[in-house]
Amino acid sequence: MIQERILRRPSFRNGMAVQLADGQLWTIPAPPVPSGSMRTDGGGDPRGTPSPFDADYEGLIAGIREAEDDSERLRAELALLLYLLSWNYDLSPEHFGQLLLFPADSPDLAELQRAFREVALDHLRAACPDASDEAVVAGWLTRLSLRLSRIRFRRIVKSPT
Repeated sequence: MIQERILRRPSFRNGMAVQLADGQLWTIPAPPVPSGSMRTDGGGDPRGTPSPFDADYEGLIAGIREAEDDSERLRAELALLLYLLSWNYDLSPEHFGQLLLFPADSPDLAELQRAFREVALDHLRAACPDASDEAVVAGWLTRLSLRLSRIRFRRIVKSPT
């Protein structure tokens, strides 16, 4: 059995505890406090805290923000989940398999997906503090709509008349 506490990295960051496939609670790091926000720990620093994460984090956030459909968004969220778990824990590929492989019809898998959607939204809000949840969702809906209109246009152009 994997020992959650033993695998914690020195850079461990508090956040949301979620139950993974091994039945244990694992912590997904909280997003950085956005610049210009007040810290929730009572520190009151209006400058926020610098992101503890590296440049890969920004790319993963962009991947979620720019996803064109639900499948792409889920893949981008999974990539962020793997990154964040790796930030807090020294995990091997075998560990990831033990932690994330649920039966397809598992209610625990559905619950993890819902919980991680919230974590991903929290990270998006921190990265784009001026964007509302509706704006984040509208962004990928707009891209999907544009993509569908291009497909329809291609069909019209290619259709014999």
